[in-house]
Amino acid sequence: MNQQINAADRLIPKGATKIKTWLQYVPVVAIVLLYKGAEEMYLSTSKQYIYYWFKQSVARRNVTFNGVNISTSTNCPEDVNINTDAENEAQTNASYWELYLDIMKYSITLFTLPIYGSLSDYLGRKFIIILPIFGSFLQSSIAAVIIYFECDISYLLIAHASDGLLGTSLTQSVATYSFIADITQVRKSRTVGLALMECLKGIGKLSSSAGTGYFIKRYGYFYPSLTSAAVCLFASIVGILWFSETRQTQKECNISALSLYKNVTNFYTSKKDQDRSTFWLCIIVFVLITLPLSPRSGLVTLLQLGYPFCWPSVIIGWYGTAVTFANFVIGLCIIKPLLNCINHGTTGILAIISSIGFYILTALAKDSVMIFVAVAVGIPMMLPLSIVRGIASHKAGPEKQGALFAGLVEAEVMCNLVSTPIFNAIYSQSVSWMRGFAFIIMAATNVLALVFMIWLSCLYRADEEHANKVTAVNESRDD
Repeated sequence: MNQQINAADRLIPKGATKIKTWLQYVPVVAIVLLYKGAEEMYLSTSKQYIYYWFKQSVARRNVTFNGVNISTSTNCPEDVNINTDAENEAQTNASYWELYLDIMKYSITLFTLPIYGSLSDYLGRKFIIILPIFGSFLQSSIAAVIIYFECDISYLLIAHASDGLLGTSLTQSVATYSFIADITQVRKSRTVGLALMECLKGIGKLSSSAGTGYFIKRYGYFYPSLTSAAVCLFASIVGILWFSETRQTQKECNISALSLYKNVTNFYTSKKDQDRSTFWLCIIVFVLITLPLSPRSGLVTLLQLGYPFCWPSVIIGWYGTAVTFANFVIGLCIIKPLLNCINHGTTGILAIISSIGFYILTALAKDSVMIFVAVAVGIPMMLPLSIVRGIASHKAGPEKQGALFAGLVEAEVMCNLVSTPIFNAIYSQSVSWMRGFAFIIMAATNVLALVFMIWLSCLYRADEEHANKVTAVNESRDD
């Protein structure tokens, strides 16, 4: 019996504070909802503002002397002052600048995230949850100033660098995942908890995605950016005053930047204690699924702004609402009934197949109906990430959950740095002959992910069968 108890205890990290009531979950729920709502408002605003800035720049260049416009009309009724070639130029420039901004933000995050993530194992989760919110506050505030004074678009680099220095929302994800690992024990329970945390992020995005479209239409781009900054500030105050720490601070410990980085890499390089093949398969699947996720939103927005869709900001907002609700609410809420019927691996395989369908339908879409059909097909497409996190967390020891999740999210940062320039370049080069070609390539990365997910599923099932046999032997000995 003692062996069984010890096995259960190992699922909770040493130093973790046991959660006694559901009320202690409320601050985390409030923080995540507020923060993700503010982040979505800023992202939606900035993407549309960048395109608007370049569209206006191209339009001014196409006006001749004496006020005579020599350009021909595009197929989008609102853009009567620029021709189709000029619209393509505006979309190309906008996609490149989204690339520059992402490179600025995530190249900095590449170095800050492992430090912050590993520190959460020593200093607790509270500080790491709050820090990125303040970074987003700086980002939105600087952007609001740039928009108000109509500064050059290049000044947005300062805003995104500020967010990167404080870890971005990815660092907060590490802390929230670690928070879930602190308070959960059972395998399915932990995976469901991780998925529900993603669901909260989706609900937070959902709270502002549709409204932001109307906000922009009525008040322009300044007030949405300013509102995003205000909500981030409020979320920081909520975290400071209300969040209850789930892990005791280790005051007497030798911490260096090198040791924090080693905590992250040891999951994949150390040869002690256990086989590392599961971790390698987890991170390969995670990378292949994540590669198209970072550029997806921006490229879909550019696709919708151009011909034949010509969507205004309100429709784009409603589309964002539909995608968020489908992926982060419906998709992640079905994980528990799925895991009750089938295992982790099979759930991940089916979800990746739906993701492939989403990208292919988006690439081939000729009208707005087909765009929304793709959303319906891709409802479970975010599930594989929670499945991979759950499998890796189950395999890992309890002491370094922050370092484990920092490693996975660090891979996400690298994907953002690599995939954003690649897919933006593919889009800009193919926009004149096939606007959806970039989404075909995105589908191809998920086909590769499917192959490795099948391999991971077989390996994880074998590990579970071995663990069950060991448990049965221990029980027979105790009897």
